[in-house]
Amino acid sequence: MSTDIRNRDFRRRCLEIYTDWQRVGRRASLREVVEAAIASPAPSFYVSHDYAYDKIINMFRKPAMPPATSPRACMWLEIAALVRAEQLRRGVTVSRALSTVLNFRQPSGFHISTREGLRIASGVFERRTEHRPRRSAQSI
Repeated sequence: MSTDIRNRDFRRRCLEIYTDWQRVGRRASLREVVEAAIASPAPSFYVSHDYAYDKIINMFRKPAMPPATSPRACMWLEIAALVRAEQLRRGVTVSRALSTVLNFRQPSGFHISTREGLRIASGVFERRTEHRPRRSAQSI
């Protein structure tokens, strides 16, 4: 899958959170909205089956799983754990388990850094929310 789709979904989630918070009277910074969106479940893992299969096979060949040092590493560890659980539960191949995970499981969150989230969301907030200062007729 494409990062364009992930970014679109992430921007949509940021706007949903912002709107929900506005509705209850909560004023939040862009950073707070982005951090809440990152922690919310994402619609997809945004990776292709072929790429994920190669990555998971390589991870399973290593004696120990690598430490989760980045959001991306956390995503791969989450996928690997879900694939293993699916294999144990249904007794299927890695490929079949991975297909089930990618098609029917929802990630725990958007696996991006706060910095990347701010970059993705900043443009949409400038265009669609009240974060942008309004020009008055007198300043023209």
